[in-house]
Amino acid sequence: MYGNADDKKSWLSNPAFSDLVSGDSFRSSDLVDGKTDIFVQLPLRALENTPEIGRTIIGALLNAVYEADGNIQNRVLFLLDEVARLGRMRIMATARDAGRKYGITLRLLYQSVGQLEEQWGREGKRAWYEAAAHRTYVAISDLDTAKELEETFGQYGVMATSEGSNSGTSGKGWEAGNRSRGTNTSYHEISRPLIRREELLNDARVDEAFVVVRGGRPLRCGMPIYFRRPEIREKIAANRFNKHLG
Repeated sequence: MYGNADDKKSWLSNPAFSDLVSGDSFRSSDLVDGKTDIFVQLPLRALENTPEIGRTIIGALLNAVYEADGNIQNRVLFLLDEVARLGRMRIMATARDAGRKYGITLRLLYQSVGQLEEQWGREGKRAWYEAAAHRTYVAISDLDTAKELEETFGQYGVMATSEGSNSGTSGKGWEAGNRSRGTNTSYHEISRPLIRREELLNDARVDEAFVVVRGGRPLRCGMPIYFRRPEIREKIAANRFNKHLG
C-alpha cells in the first residue's frame, strides 16, 4: 500500500475497487518499457470519498519506476488531473525531489493555487515551486495569485515625461516691465510591473496561459484548445461534456 499510514483498507471489500488493483492483464513494471501507456480513470465521486484507491494505484506505478533503478527506455510521464484529491503523498514528494534521476516527469494539474496549499501547506507549496521546471497559470481569478504573479514576473523600466511652463514680469515702479515665458520637458525612468495584477484579473483572455520558466523569462501564450484545431478535433469523439462537438 502507498500513501498515509492511516489509509482505510475497507475499500478493498468493494469488488469494483479491488479489481482495479488485481488481475494480470499487465504488470506495473511494463510502464518502463517505453511502449506502454496507462490510463487511470476513477469516478470523481470515488476519488472524493475513497482517495486511497488513487493513492494506491499512483503509488504502485511510481514505485515500479523506482524499482527499475534507471533501467528504462524513455522518461515516464505522470500526468495527473485533479491531483489535489489524492491528498498528501510522501512517495509523490519523493518523486519531486529525487524522481528526475529515475526518469520520472510529473505534470500536476490543480484548479487553483489554493488547492496546492491545502494539499501540501505553505512550505510544501514553496518546495514544489522550487522543484518545478515551469508553472503554467490559466484563467486567473484569485487576487492573491494575481499579486504573486505580478511579483514573480518582475518589473521593467519605462521612460516617463513631465512638462512644465512658467511666466513672469519684472520691472520697477512705472517702468515697462519685462515679460518672460518658458517651458521645460524632462525625462526620467521609472519601473513598472511587467504585468499588473488588475491586467491578469480583468484583461487576460480565458484561453491565455502565463508560464513561469525556471531560469528563463516568463511567457504569455495562447492555449492549443483541441476543439479549435481540426486535426485534433476529428480525433475526439463527442461526449456529454462537449456536446458542441457533435
